[in-house]
Amino acid sequence: MYKKINVIINNRIVRKIFLNSGWLFFDKVIRLVMGLIVGAWTARYLGPENYGLLNYANAFVAIYAAIITFGIDGLVIRDLSKEKSIEKRKEILGTAFRIRFIGGWISVFICVGIIFFIQENILISLLVTIISLGNIFQSFDTIALHYQAEINSKITVKVKFIAFIITTLLKIIIILFNAGVIWFAVLTMLEIALGAIGLIYIYKDNIFKYTVSVKLIKIFLKNSWPIFLSMICINIYLKLDQLILGQYMGIKLLGCYAAAIKISEICYFIPNVIISSFTPYLVNCRENDKVIYRQRIQQVFDALTYGAYIICIIISIVSPIIINVLYGDKYENADLILIIHIWTLIFVGIGVLFRQILIIENKTRFLLLTTILGTIIAVILDFWLIPKYSFYGAVLSIIISQIVSNYCSTIIYKETRKFFWMQTKSLLLVNLPHYIRRLIY
Repeated sequence: MYKKINVIINNRIVRKIFLNSGWLFFDKVIRLVMGLIVGAWTARYLGPENYGLLNYANAFVAIYAAIITFGIDGLVIRDLSKEKSIEKRKEILGTAFRIRFIGGWISVFICVGIIFFIQENILISLLVTIISLGNIFQSFDTIALHYQAEINSKITVKVKFIAFIITTLLKIIIILFNAGVIWFAVLTMLEIALGAIGLIYIYKDNIFKYTVSVKLIKIFLKNSWPIFLSMICINIYLKLDQLILGQYMGIKLLGCYAAAIKISEICYFIPNVIISSFTPYLVNCRENDKVIYRQRIQQVFDALTYGAYIICIIISIVSPIIINVLYGDKYENADLILIIHIWTLIFVGIGVLFRQILIIENKTRFLLLTTILGTIIAVILDFWLIPKYSFYGAVLSIIISQIVSNYCSTIIYKETRKFFWMQTKSLLLVNLPHYIRRLIY
């Protein structure tokens, strides 16, 4: 068993992927620990109502976040992974940067325009305006795509980690000085801005001077529009429940709901980190050996699902302890919300991988259709269940929409049916005995 493990570790590509994932996991774990501690302190300090206001604003901005990238990120990583020419790579990055920069400004104008039109609460409108300004700075994440394509996330991890530490310390300071909820919105925007400044500094080259290819813009937008629309749909069915809950049930209940699902959403980093590290490897596998490519997809589906089962079981058992320690007695029913909501992790994981595979195989129209189906179901269930069943309706809606969008919908189309059977094998633990035997013998 140990000999087999050593062979795997000594593989150069696999080792690089594990090292890259290691840095991403390191960053996320530290953020997890500090975020939970300071986040819980923030929730206790603000109380359910102010915490609900802040999360309402965050959810509103998140719905329009897809406009920043227009869905091109996966395409950019794919093209950078295959391109060897330095000049061509710069052209890809320069074009992607301009698209994201324009998208950032458009998202700000849309967020601010809509919130002042529909919302009478001036404080909510002000929070949305401040947080949305961070979208402009997110255009500089184009630099991070360069390192991600090279499976070398160590540099960007360090930069963003420093920004996170600075803003986390500032959160502690404003809590000690009894600052208002506005300052927490400012720090949300500031973290993104500091990360952008750090990326500009470490990259050394001036991305503003890179060539912009009109031809590439057309190619990116032609291939990314299904991804773009699907991202908007995903943001809607992930965040709409919070907006409707706040609208119908009150901001205080939204604060309790947001505190609980924050723990679930923190766990979402696991599939995202694994898949972002494996994407360049899967691209190369598909280019060289389709059989190996399919085997690797099944193995990643299995790893994501098995890991999610373990996390869901553990958190479901200790949920009351987690909520009591982190938030205290003010956040009523948060433990029940967490027990149910954490199970979305299973379908989030297989959904993230499925979407990335469709991008790699340039089947983005299937991605759009499956996501639209999940969004329609989520919107219907949100407006039907939340007014009747409060937070139970919100949790039930998100779980059903995730199952439909990320799992059930894959059986509808002939070209994606093979992924349905892969996902089913993972969910039913079909390959688990095989992996156990390989480790033992």
